[in-house]
Amino acid sequence: MVLQPKYKLANTSLTFGLAGLVLYILQCCFDFTIGLLLDAVTAGISAAFSTVLDILPFVLWFVGIVIGHVALSKL
Repeated sequence: MVLQPKYKLANTSLTFGLAGLVLYILQCCFDFTIGLLLDAVTAGISAAFSTVLDILPFVLWFVGIVIGHVALSKL
């Protein structure tokens, strides 16, 4: 089955949204488990990793929203 371009964009939008959700959940788990342990040992590395995980889900959600609107405009 070959997907039409508008459905490929919709699937891409869904993928970005779900990836953002998974990363957001991982960020919460990291902050409450491993992040607390790593802060005691190496504050610099864990802080940088936590900052990336704080920002990345919102970037993925924004890209997913934009791609979803492009897909809707092609209907």
